[in-house]
Amino acid sequence: MWLALDTSGDTASVAVGLAGGSPRAEAELHGARQHASALLPMIDRMLAEAGIDGAAGLTGVLLADGPGSFTGLRVSASVAKAMVLTRRLQLRIAPSLLILAAGALPSPTGPVLTVIDALRGELYGAVYELRDGMVITNLAPTVAAPDALIALAAPFAPRGVTGQVAEAILARLHTALGASRLVPPAAGAPVLLSLLAVGDALEAVVDVRRWEPTYGRPAEAQRKWEETHGRPLPPASGHGS
Repeated sequence: MWLALDTSGDTASVAVGLAGGSPRAEAELHGARQHASALLPMIDRMLAEAGIDGAAGLTGVLLADGPGSFTGLRVSASVAKAMVLTRRLQLRIAPSLLILAAGALPSPTGPVLTVIDALRGELYGAVYELRDGMVITNLAPTVAAPDALIALAAPFAPRGVTGQVAEAILARLHTALGASRLVPPAAGAPVLLSLLAVGDALEAVVDVRRWEPTYGRPAEAQRKWEETHGRPLPPASGHGS
């Protein structure tokens, strides 16, 4: 049995189940500001609902590892690390953009461009194709302005476009690429369970202590500090140079 977590966006989701199957228990919560306080209680409720006696009854944890909300990713990563290290569980991760592609509706039949708002007029974007039980990464997750992302994605002829950005931006991508509009999944955690049965869609984390989510770019607070001081933010004490 696996525990799946996704707090990369505004919706936090938790699911418990087997690879490729429907969740035995699932829940979601809207509002990024609530993730830190609500995630652990959600996990406890879903484990109980699935008939699992705590983390010791799990095989491992599946996690959306970004890009996405800096704070949200840190919340789920911290919880996952604690569970994995204390209970000696497996940890497997998948990009947030892949989760959007895999859970999009109607199910895509070719390359799909998925996007997430990266702020500052830019997007996180990637092009994936799920075919013959495998994931094909045509364009790895990147950050770019909309026009630049269109240029990067165009050679792969996306058949669909989906994501978590303003409607006007989605319409712009759809029109420029001639791709169908797909509805993104309502929650990412159930999609993680389904991806567990898809080839090498999820990456096994070997060194859990050193692993960190793929934030995509520094946190907004770090950016402002660096702009104010005119130099990179120094590493925290004990974390090297």
